[in-house]
Amino acid sequence: MKITVTGNGRSGSWKIRGDQLGHALGARIVTHATVQDFAKDDVIIVVKRVPTQLLHEVQRSGKKWVFDALDFYPQPICSSWKQDKAIKWVKDHIAQYNPTAVVWPNRKMMEDCSDGRPSMVLYHHHRPGLQPRSVPERIARIAYEGAKPYLGKWEHALKFWCHHFGWEFVVNPTSLSEVDAVVAFRDSGYAGYAQVNWKSDVKLANAKGAGIPFIGFPEHGYMERQCGGEFWVTSQSELKTAFSAIQHCEVRKDIQTVMLENKYSIEQAAADLKEFIRGL
Repeated sequence: MKITVTGNGRSGSWKIRGDQLGHALGARIVTHATVQDFAKDDVIIVVKRVPTQLLHEVQRSGKKWVFDALDFYPQPICSSWKQDKAIKWVKDHIAQYNPTAVVWPNRKMMEDCSDGRPSMVLYHHHRPGLQPRSVPERIARIAYEGAKPYLGKWEHALKFWCHHFGWEFVVNPTSLSEVDAVVAFRDSGYAGYAQVNWKSDVKLANAKGAGIPFIGFPEHGYMERQCGGEFWVTSQSELKTAFSAIQHCEVRKDIQTVMLENKYSIEQAAADLKEFIRGL
């Protein structure tokens, strides 16, 4: 089975679900692919957003194609959407695209938006190359991965409590293998139907790959994948409670064990996706 993976190639989602996963699938990887690019392939996977010209090329080919609906709704505009508007927006776009099948980032989004065509849930794999380290006696660094402006007011709270405990707060460390816990927050807070219910579990997936505690909002994508190494926080005042819990070495050792037992590798993700595609 020959596969082309395509998309606009401009997002972090593309790097993970397009480039990384595409290589694991043994696929041809081409941004903004044309009919000529996938003429000899059996299935096309389009990741995230579908530019008009790319949609035209895919539909013109007449081939089976799979739409990966990961975070394809407009952000941060969707923060103001209620449930009905969010679901209608997604269903309208899926109907317009008319793919053979859809890959959803979590079960909640599939349950909300699936229109009956073949579907699967594909959670995020952890970043390849993560190397868990021995749990240190004391915490030194807490990390956030992502665009710093998205933290907004949470940056002050994180820095305050890290200073309180004598820890360093870092943004986008070289590797999660170098830090003791990871946090996941956004300035818009625990609000917005699409974000709370449909965001992917990528930050939790990477925490599992590194074997470190995860502290963040109890969003549906994270809750579906929880394994016991997570601390749920919905207000800044709750950070102290979470930080107090993870300061104990034995707690972090137990967390490392359960996180590594539940990690989801790129090889597992590729195998699950291939099995789904073969059944189309």
